[in-house]
Amino acid sequence: METDVKKRFTLGVVLLALGGMALAQPQKPSTRQPAADPLTVPDAPQPPRVAPTRADPSEHIPAPSVTPTTPPATHPVPALAPPLSVTKPEDLTIDQLLEGIEALRNQKEEMEKKEKAMLKVLRQKAEKLSQRISNLDPESLPAPRHVPPPPTVSN
Repeated sequence: METDVKKRFTLGVVLLALGGMALAQPQKPSTRQPAADPLTVPDAPQPPRVAPTRADPSEHIPAPSVTPTTPPATHPVPALAPPLSVTKPEDLTIDQLLEGIEALRNQKEEMEKKEKAMLKVLRQKAEKLSQRISNLDPESLPAPRHVPPPPTVSN
């Protein structure tokens, strides 16, 4: 029975030692890099974490060295012109007013073009869907509603 206890104790010590060595070995860095966010600055690399081990109190453990880090880089932000609604029209020159009106009309024209293009695509997709449904079961489509003409008012 005494040898059984010694075997168990030895096995436990060996397992603890192997576990400690496995944790103390540096880990290989991952080959897959996470997607970098262009708006964030990467942090300084962190040293690998090592599991704490019981040290002999008579041993002197030097304090870890601290490496100075550079301050995070700042990203330039493009300067945006203030919207015309913020600036009072009375404070603008005639040229600024004319340019502002031209810019608004160009934006309006572009928006109308986008709206027409989107409506065209929407109609095409709705027509395709309607044809697909009618090909499946022509009887399942509701009959078009007949809208009666508005009543006439006689004088």
